[in-house]
Amino acid sequence: MKFSPLFCFICFYLLIIGFYATHKMSVSYAQDTPLQQEQKRALQKEPDPIADFLSRKKSTSETTAPFKKKVVASYARFYRVLQQQGLTDDAWNAGDYQLPNIQLKSFTDAWPREVSSSVQMKKRLFFVIVGSLAYKENQKLAALHDELVLLSYKVQLSKSDIRKIKHLANSYNVDIPYSDQTRTAFFQELLKRVNIIPPSMVVAQAAEESGWGTSRFAIEGNALFGQWTFGDSGITPLEQREEKGDYRIKKFSTLSASIAGYMLNLNSHAAYQDMWETRAQELREKQHVQGIDLIAHLTSYSERKEAYVKSIQSIIQYNKLQPLDFAPFAKTPLYILRPQQ
Repeated sequence: MKFSPLFCFICFYLLIIGFYATHKMSVSYAQDTPLQQEQKRALQKEPDPIADFLSRKKSTSETTAPFKKKVVASYARFYRVLQQQGLTDDAWNAGDYQLPNIQLKSFTDAWPREVSSSVQMKKRLFFVIVGSLAYKENQKLAALHDELVLLSYKVQLSKSDIRKIKHLANSYNVDIPYSDQTRTAFFQELLKRVNIIPPSMVVAQAAEESGWGTSRFAIEGNALFGQWTFGDSGITPLEQREEKGDYRIKKFSTLSASIAGYMLNLNSHAAYQDMWETRAQELREKQHVQGIDLIAHLTSYSERKEAYVKSIQSIIQYNKLQPLDFAPFAKTPLYILRPQQ
């Protein structure tokens, strides 16, 4: 049987195309890096419930994050903007749980002046500002937690990986040295500490410690949580207690840095180990955690002990802050607050 030259050409052409496509697919698969292959294998493992929870929180806020930016030059003006956007106390109390995305470096001297005439405005603005900043710090913790989960799945860690986890272990006061023999216990302990702090808890403690942002320490040094420091530059209290030594109130460059410092304190100090255990258990069993439950383990935060815990719980309940722990960002612009001094 004879075939025409045209038929032979077509068959040869199709053979070449098929070989090329197959070769490209095999090359593409073979070019996966070891890390990519580890990540693929990790995705096939039984999921870590804490990582899953944090990933959902992160993806929710990312998908609802605004793309536009709007500069607002005063706190009072921003309060009116919130009213116009329907982000009011009434809406919140009715179940419309949304947070505006806010960028604010510091509470300026104008803060106590502008909000002193209205307790409702002061509380509402403080609640959304600190709540928004806390949410974004939790996003960073979520990303770090997820990265650690992937590293824990890797068969062989690189020198860079090991340097990173050792640095984190030092920052979070993990006293288990990393080695092949201690690897499982090491990652379990580190992952237990690198975790979110519920925003309702952040806002309530910041309100208690800073007088809703009006204290001298908050205005002069972005110190929202009254963290003490010895030997470092800080703000000396006007009535320093001599029996406590030469302590000062730690200063921060921004409000976000203050929140991050507070979160690191809670996540690294052994006095809060019961809080870590409760948080991990709640996330495993309920896939969420609320500040009202974790506050009970913070008796060491203040000399007032149980009275302090009850005060923070009361602030959360009275101001209806519980929904902050799962409220997403509203579909509004990113509000950049630049109030005058």
